[in-house]
Amino acid sequence: MTTEAFTPINFLLKISPDLLIQYAKHEGITFQTKIKEAGEELVEEFLAVLEKESEEKRELFWLGSYQIDEIGTGNGCDYLLNRITEQGYSFDRNLFQNLKNSKERALYFYLNFYELFTETCDEYNIDNMQGWRGEKTVSKNCDEIIKNIFELEQGLKEIYKKEFKGNNLKVKYIRKEDRIIFIGFVEDSLTNDIAFKKGTLSNRIPRKPVFAVYYLYRPKEGILEVKAKGGKRKVKHLQEAFIRCLLKEEANIIENVRYNFDLVQNIGELEFPVARTDLVESVVLRGLRLVHNSSKTRLSIDVGNVSSTGAKPMIETLKRMNLDLNDYRVTQFKLEIIFDNIGKGQRPKVTATMSYPNICNLKEREIDIKVRQLLKKWNLDLF
Repeated sequence: MTTEAFTPINFLLKISPDLLIQYAKHEGITFQTKIKEAGEELVEEFLAVLEKESEEKRELFWLGSYQIDEIGTGNGCDYLLNRITEQGYSFDRNLFQNLKNSKERALYFYLNFYELFTETCDEYNIDNMQGWRGEKTVSKNCDEIIKNIFELEQGLKEIYKKEFKGNNLKVKYIRKEDRIIFIGFVEDSLTNDIAFKKGTLSNRIPRKPVFAVYYLYRPKEGILEVKAKGGKRKVKHLQEAFIRCLLKEEANIIENVRYNFDLVQNIGELEFPVARTDLVESVVLRGLRLVHNSSKTRLSIDVGNVSSTGAKPMIETLKRMNLDLNDYRVTQFKLEIIFDNIGKGQRPKVTATMSYPNICNLKEREIDIKVRQLLKKWNLDLF
């Protein structure tokens, strides 16, 4: 996902005249130009045309531009290209290869494969989410549980009606090879916005925004992960609703400890064996968060640049600090995994942080899934 704030001019500066003409036409805007290159002159000419359009049309144009800009990165375009290829769509490969940057490539997909583009944007955003809270449940067939979506919608309405939310609520799903994602779109309570209405500033523009609840279920392992606002208690209620309504099982959330903090505690025997097929260059235990057994004092330790790998840098750091892990309880550990660079560019690197009892910052990209497999191989992921 893009790390910079979206700025309309910066986005337009990267779009060629031909593509901008096509984009304008796609959005119902008549625009022609004799300018041959992207740049400030083209942007100024287009903005003058856009300013004459209705407010609604301008807003829709910038909304689409934000979405294109967000996925218009190297990784985002690779993601789009893979989805287009997987679905068997044909496209002009020569034209695509001659596009000058990732914004133009994302716009190409937007113009030529709009429905698949919007679906892929949703998947891309989910695959880049962090902070999922996991729970071990039962293994159920996807076809079996999809039939129970209506019951899940009712279960979510029951949760949110106490907050005067969820009067309108819809659950959709995205099915992947090894997991299925359910997204609950929940209507929020009424709020007043400050906005201009026919040129007059008003602070009484009523609106009911929509927020999302995300479920990620891995049927083979029976692992349920949830991401939603509202804190730990709300997530527990959402987990219970999923288990009761969709899996049709008794909801008994006990917050199983997912990550093997005891193994990390025994740091002298901590190892990260890899095979050649894992394509791993190095693994380093980068960080620990500790709680003292008696005083309950919290302590965070992060090692800097080191020449050695594995747990050795952290062991040496603990010795210099005169710390004995037996006096503490490990509540978080951080691993840095650097993969072999098979192609061009920088070596792929993932910094995975596991927090007690079941929270991890890993995303759902292919490289993050590989890290999850390694955590299981090292007996650090107990699910």
